[in-house]
Amino acid sequence: MIQQVVSLDELKLHLRVDQNLEDAYLTGLLRAAVDFAENYTNRRLAKREQTLLIDGFPTGTLRLPVTPVQEVLAIHYEATDGAIKLLGQAAYRSVLDVEPPLILPLAGWPGDVQPIPGSVRIQAIVGYDEVPLSIK
Repeated sequence: MIQQVVSLDELKLHLRVDQNLEDAYLTGLLRAAVDFAENYTNRRLAKREQTLLIDGFPTGTLRLPVTPVQEVLAIHYEATDGAIKLLGQAAYRSVLDVEPPLILPLAGWPGDVQPIPGSVRIQAIVGYDEVPLSIK
């Protein structure tokens, strides 16, 4: 379950709404606003597990397309023989306290990755434990 970035009660307090007639409408607007903000900024506000799709491995450092990333859980890639392979954690180092978050290969990236969009899948915990007030 994705945590709430702003609760309906917080939104109603901000708008000075004290009745419940528009709760469903306001909830829909709130979800749309969070979705827009996350997509526009490439910043994940709500903490959750997400699979990030990357079009192959780069020649050097892999820059993750979203921030903040709290933890890299696994990296899978589609090999040229069609097999889905797990890249062991000993093969890379995550540097997540920078923007954008980085993944560094320790001995180079695998050379047998399929040259297709989304061939690398990174499972990660993204988002804030608590959304900063400056963003709320």
